Amino acid sequence: MAAVPSRGGSPASEVKSSAAKSPEKPVFTEKEERVLKVAWTCLKSGPPEVDVEKLAKAGGFNTTKTASNTWGTIKKKLMAMAPPAGDEGEGDGAGDMGDTAKTPTKTPTKAKAKATPKKRGKKTDDGDEEDVEAALEKKPRKSPVKKGKKAATSTVAVAAADEEEAAENEDGGIGSVTAKTLRSKGAKLALLYAPFEASIVEAALETYGPAADDVKMYECDITSPESVNRAFAAIGDDAVAFPSILVNAAGYINLSALEDTTPEDMLKHYMINLHGPALTSQAFARMYIAAKERHTGSPAPGGRIVHIASQAAHVALHHHGAYCASKAGLVGLTKCQASEWGPHGITANTISPGPVWTELGKKAWGDAEVKAKYLADVPTGMLAEPEEVAAVVEYLVSDAAKNVNGADFRLDGGFTAR
Repeated sequence: MAAVPSRGGSPASEVKSSAAKSPEKPVFTEKEERVLKVAWTCLKSGPPEVDVEKLAKAGGFNTTKTASNTWGTIKKKLMAMAPPAGDEGEGDGAGDMGDTAKTPTKTPTKAKAKATPKKRGKKTDDGDEEDVEAALEKKPRKSPVKKGKKAATSTVAVAAADEEEAAENEDGGIGSVTAKTLRSKGAKLALLYAPFEASIVEAALETYGPAADDVKMYECDITSPESVNRAFAAIGDDAVAFPSILVNAAGYINLSALEDTTPEDMLKHYMINLHGPALTSQAFARMYIAAKERHTGSPAPGGRIVHIASQAAHVALHHHGAYCASKAGLVGLTKCQASEWGPHGITANTISPGPVWTELGKKAWGDAEVKAKYLADVPTGMLAEPEEVAAVVEYLVSDAAKNVNGADFRLDGGFTAR
């Protein structure tokens, strides 16, 4: 950890000196983070601009567009942290931080709390004594990923958004509906989004709110081991409880006759539909098993992996050769995960829906004649709704399904039963 600036010198110069002596990155104290949030509203020339190309390289982004979009998201979040009107004091906000403390308000100030003998506590970084109750309010819960302790009752759901869903920026696909369902039940979400579709972050901010503490976005190319490991490392650093749920809703399909399917397209089906879920599952399992081994006290919650497969994993579909093969591989992989990771407290299951009536599904099956021809082979005569898929996911990640392992749930109206 980088050295904390002493009270006698310039914080800026000491941080610079510390960085020169040690290769470690500076670590902000809790107080410095609070000051940073408020200082954002005191900038003389408005929100700062950054060199996007440098940011892309330093931040490990794949493209400058992604870096630019991410920086824009960060600025929105910082703006959302601005104090309510009247709390930042009079004037144009260009003064130093002392101006804020001088402004009288109805709320007891830190100085008043400091003057109360009964509430004196430990000293802060700059030597001031702070109110014990205030300190408890400001102190964040420690992450059990780092400390090995159980956090409250909330879990963390990790949902890999469907590639096409991200591209369409839609709000009613399997991934987004599942994420909303789990969140409504108290789960804290860590949403993975494709690096070439950073615009999905903007849609998520509109859906969940820019300052939502229970929803975080992580750029991740699920076909890249490095990208997946980097994303899960970030999730582990941010999480208030180690992730106990993984939902893989990623998918790719391109119809073609077997003799016309190119090696490149076959490989793309494999990479997104099978290799990606395998990588995210590995990262999830490693994190979960390691965290559980460090866990103390009451038992850790059970781990849950749910992969969205397809009815194509079980039957031959015309011009679906690459898709059928990749989804069948996912079902087979899941059974192996169930067998090997079950002893570690992790269950793994698949859901195999037929066509789902999302916005994308409506584009594919919106033609009345095409839809009627397909439904003639579906005993129930219906297509699945995304809420139905989300409901099965909700069941599989619940305590009620703690002994359901290696199973496949078919939401196809009986299509594969004929």
